Amino acid sequence: MLGVEFAPSFDFSEDIKLLEELLKFLSIDFVVIPDNPAGKALPNSVACAYRIEEELGILCYPAIVGQNRTKQHCLSLIYAAKYIGLKGVACVNGGRELSSFEMLQEAKKLDFSILICTPNAIDLKIKSGANLCITQPIFDLRSLPFHHQIKILPTFMPIFSQKTFLHLQKRSIKLGFEVYSQSKDLFKNNISLLQNFLQGDYYLSILNLKNQLPYLKRLYQEVKG
Repeated sequence: MLGVEFAPSFDFSEDIKLLEELLKFLSIDFVVIPDNPAGKALPNSVACAYRIEEELGILCYPAIVGQNRTKQHCLSLIYAAKYIGLKGVACVNGGRELSSFEMLQEAKKLDFSILICTPNAIDLKIKSGANLCITQPIFDLRSLPFHHQIKILPTFMPIFSQKTFLHLQKRSIKLGFEVYSQSKDLFKNNISLLQNFLQGDYYLSILNLKNQLPYLKRLYQEVKG
């Protein structure tokens, strides 16, 4: 199983072209549309998931974040996803008025096929309805997360730029995951990581598909031969 995170732009046609290029060298099972990543105002994740799924025929799940939102706003997004026929939602981050556990409970009542969560307090999230888990980016594969009740997809986030690498390192505490490289050659390090990820199911987080697509394509070509 391969899941991919894709942050939409304001240009639907361009987004579809990018995803079509990605599909030429990757077999993708589902796409998660983040909810205003990095605090940026972007098109609604539910609407984007619907349009991309309709255009490409790939299962798309909108992420729903509760931070700085009312309970009614969060619920309306969950209801909208169900109303337009999406098969799942990612309840990755709750807020003051509605926790991620409560989001999952509300979504479970609507009989979604897939309810995605993150690993923290995972047992409670499973009880709340989660049936698929996605981690933060992982750079040390010596101890991959595992749970006997739920599939956990470790996240592979390739880094191609030293500037991006240093920026993420400085923000590691705030981001909630440690960013490091085993060598000064980031591309070489990406190859080593990907070889391990390809041995099982995983989730691909792409920082900027438009800029990184050529490097990403080369990376997969190198690893797969």
